[in-house]
Amino acid sequence: MALLIASELIMSYKSFQEIDRKNFIKSYNDKDCDELLERLEFDKTQNKFAYFAYGLAVNSEGIKKDFKKEYNVDVVAIGKGCFGSGENHCYNTALIDFLDSKNKRHSQ
Repeated sequence: MALLIASELIMSYKSFQEIDRKNFIKSYNDKDCDELLERLEFDKTQNKFAYFAYGLAVNSEGIKKDFKKEYNVDVVAIGKGCFGSGENHCYNTALIDFLDSKNKRHSQ
């Protein structure tokens, strides 16, 4: 019985995480570059960022681990496929610049 309850709790937690992830992603949909840069300013206060990944086989778990290891931040990888909008590129560029400058300040 305890195993069943534990299993249900884990499934509920995973469902909640997926709903949270989907809501997070929705806040980036249909935004132009200026709106995405405004969103980045908010994301800085939360220390949780998006990363727009392009390509056929986006490895979002690998991207999340890389950002956690390199910058110690939480990132939600948003797969855009091969035909994603270039608008998102300005967010990625500004994010990397911010994180690199943050790392340089901490390492001095």
